[in-house]
Amino acid sequence: HRLHSSRGEMTTQSLQLKVNRLLSSNVSIASTGMITCLKGISEFIPEGGNDLKARRRLQHQLEAKDLEHCKDLLNRFSKVSAVLESASRALDELSDIVDQTAMKVEDAGKGSGSLVERASKLEAEKSAILGKSRVVHQLLEQFQLQPHHSQALEGAQVNEHMLTAMERVNSIRSNCHVLLESYQRVGIEMVDKLAKKQEKAYRTLFHWAQSQVPKFAEYSSSGANMNPLFFRGLRLLRERPAYFSHCLDMIADARRVAMIKRFIGALCRGGPNGQPRPIEIHAGDPVRYISDMFAWVHQALAMEREFLGGVVMESTGDSRQMPAKREGEEIKSSPVEEKNEKKAMGEAQLIGAVSRVLEGVARPLSVRVEQSLVFQPSITLSYNLLCILEFYYGTLRPLVDPAGSFLKAVKELVSKANSTFGKLIDSQAKQLGNAAAPYTHDLSPPQSIQSMIDQISNLLKIHEASLVPSAEKNHIFVPKLQKIVKAVKESAIASSEGLDGTNKTVFYLNVLCALEMALQTAETQVRSVKNAISTEVKSKLGDLVKSQSDEFLSRAGLLPILRTVNKWKQDGKSKNMESMGLSETALKRGIGEFYTYLVGASTLLTPEMDRVGDPWIRVTTREGVGLITSESYKSLYQTVLDAFGKEKGRSIMKHDPDQIKSLLDL
Repeated sequence: HRLHSSRGEMTTQSLQLKVNRLLSSNVSIASTGMITCLKGISEFIPEGGNDLKARRRLQHQLEAKDLEHCKDLLNRFSKVSAVLESASRALDELSDIVDQTAMKVEDAGKGSGSLVERASKLEAEKSAILGKSRVVHQLLEQFQLQPHHSQALEGAQVNEHMLTAMERVNSIRSNCHVLLESYQRVGIEMVDKLAKKQEKAYRTLFHWAQSQVPKFAEYSSSGANMNPLFFRGLRLLRERPAYFSHCLDMIADARRVAMIKRFIGALCRGGPNGQPRPIEIHAGDPVRYISDMFAWVHQALAMEREFLGGVVMESTGDSRQMPAKREGEEIKSSPVEEKNEKKAMGEAQLIGAVSRVLEGVARPLSVRVEQSLVFQPSITLSYNLLCILEFYYGTLRPLVDPAGSFLKAVKELVSKANSTFGKLIDSQAKQLGNAAAPYTHDLSPPQSIQSMIDQISNLLKIHEASLVPSAEKNHIFVPKLQKIVKAVKESAIASSEGLDGTNKTVFYLNVLCALEMALQTAETQVRSVKNAISTEVKSKLGDLVKSQSDEFLSRAGLLPILRTVNKWKQDGKSKNMESMGLSETALKRGIGEFYTYLVGASTLLTPEMDRVGDPWIRVTTREGVGLITSESYKSLYQTVLDAFGKEKGRSIMKHDPDQIKSLLDL
C-alpha cells in the first residue's frame, strides 16, 4: 500500500510537471487545435476514470495498434521492395553492357587514331588551299578583266557597260603602278595588254562625246534633261587632257553661239510675250541702257557658270582608286591636297570655259557702250557710266579669265569711260579759265561757277552711291575732283578782278563756302579736299576779320590813337606821350568820339558784309571784330593808366574794358 501510494505521488508529480510545462509554454490551451487534441485523447479514457488499470489497458491497446500498423507497412513495402530488386538487377545488366561497349570503343579508338591524324592533316591542307584560292581570286579581280568587260571595250557603242569597263581598266592600271615597284615585268605585261583596248575605247568615247556636244546649245542652265552617261564619259576623258579640253571647248563654242542669239534677242525682241521689254528701247537713257545690258550679261554668266559647273565639276571625280599605303612607304600627297588640286583645276577650267562663252557678246556689247560714251557730253552722266562700268568690271573679274577677250573688252570700256570723263573735266576747266564770268551784284558765285559747283555736288552723290570699292573709285575720282576745284577757284579769282579788298574777299569766300557745302560727304579722301577748302575759308575769314576790325576802329576814331600808342611802345616809351600828339586833351577828345560812335553804331561791320552768303561767316566776323576792338581798348586803357596815373587815366578813360565789352555785346 505504501509502495502504491509512493507511485501515485510520483505519477501525480510527473503529471503536475507536465501540466506546469504546458501552462508555461507558448501554446494556448484554449486554442482550437489544443481542444481538438484533448478531445481525441479523451476517447481513450474509459468511463471508469483514469486509474492504473485503465492506463494499462490503454497501453496494451496502443501497442496492439502500433503492431497492426507495422504489419500493414511491411505488407505494403513488400511490393516496393520487389520493384527495387527488379530495378537493381536491370541496372546490373546495363552496367555490364556499358562496360562491354567501353571496351569495344577503346579498341576502336586505338585502331582509328592514325585515320583521325590523317584527316586533320587533310583539313589543314584544305584551309591553306582555300586561303591561296581567295588570294588568287582577289589578285585576278585587281589585275584581270572579266570577259564581259573585254567585250564591252571592243564594242563600238557607248553605253553603261562600256563606261563601267573603262573604269575597271583605270582601276587595274592604277593597281599595276603599285605592282611595278616590286614586279616590273609582270606589271609592264599587264599594262601593255590593256593599253590597246583602252586607247580604242577612249577614241570611241571621244567621238561619241563630240556627237553629243551640239545638243548642249539647247539645254537650259539646270541641265536637268542631259544624258547622265555624258558626265561619266567626261570624267573618264579627264584621263586624256587633250580629249577633255577639246570636248570642253566644243561645249563652250556651242554655248557661245546660243548666247549671242539670246543677247541679240534680248536687245531687239525682249522676253516672251514682251516681258521684259527689249533693251534697245532704253537706248536714249544711257545709264539704264548700259545697266540693263550688263545686268543681262551678269545673269547670263551666272547661268553659264551653273550649267558648265555641272559639266566640269561632275567630271572632276577621280575614277582611279588611291593606291594603298604599304609599310615603309610614304604617299607624296594626302587625299585632301589631291582633292584641293582637283578643285582648283576644275575651277580654272570652268573660268576658261565661261570666258570662251562670253567672248561672243564682247563685240556687240562694246559697240553699244562706246556709242553711249561718245554721244553723251555731260560730266555727271559720263561719271555715272564710268561707275557702272567699274562696278561690273570688278564684279565680273573674279568669274572670268583675266586674259580672255571679254574681260579685256570690259577693261577697255572702263578705260574709255575714264578717258571721256577726264576729257570732259579738262574741257570744263579750260572753259572756266578762258572765259571768266564777271562778278555779280550781290557777290554770289556767277552762273558758270555755280553750275560747276552743282555738277560737283551731283558727282559726289553718284560717287557715294557707287558700289565700287572706295580705294578703286577714289583713285579715279579724287584727282579729277581736285582739278575741278582748282579750276573753280582760279575762275573765282579771275572773276573778282576789279573789286576792292573787302568785296574781293567776300566774293571769294562766297565761292569757297559754296564749294565747301557741295563737298559734304563721308568719303575720307574726298573729305581731305573739303578740309583744304575749309582751311582756306578760315584763312580768308581771318583776313576779313582783320580788315573789318581796322575799318571799324578807323570809323570810330580809335585806330590813329592805337597806332600812335603802339609806336610809342616800340620806341621803348622814351618820349613823352604829349610830344607824340597824345596829350590829355587829345586823348579825351579821341576817346569821347569812340564812345559816341560805339553807342550810336548799329553794326560793327561794313555794308559789304551783308553780301556774305553764309550766316556763320557774318556772325564769326562780327565776333572777331568785337574781340579785336575789346582787346585793343583794354590794351589802350592799361597804357593810359600807366602813363597818366590811375586817377588822371580814369578821368580820360571813363569806361573800363568790361563796360566796353558789354557795349559790344560780347
